[in-house]
Amino acid sequence: MDTEVGFLLVLESGASRYFAVTGPHDACYRASYADGDGWVSRCGFDGITISRHRRSWSVVTLWLISTPSRPDNDAIATALDAAGERHCVIYRFVTPNYA
Repeated sequence: MDTEVGFLLVLESGASRYFAVTGPHDACYRASYADGDGWVSRCGFDGITISRHRRSWSVVTLWLISTPSRPDNDAIATALDAAGERHCVIYRFVTPNYA
């Protein structure tokens, strides 16, 4: 199975958005228009699922690309949980600092 790759912006508030762009530079450019502090990540949808709340949710692997503005690094776990609940997925960073 091939892995699909996309880009994701998650704001400190938990608001999030996927980008259909050609590369990381375009994703960062689009994220610059967002109103708030957050994280831009490359994400891979590799088909792994985890049972949660009697449902199977896909695991989305994230690689940090950029941090628009100055997000609070302590807020990232809460923001990812909120965004994951909204998208019915589980977000996981590959970067050791955000494991």
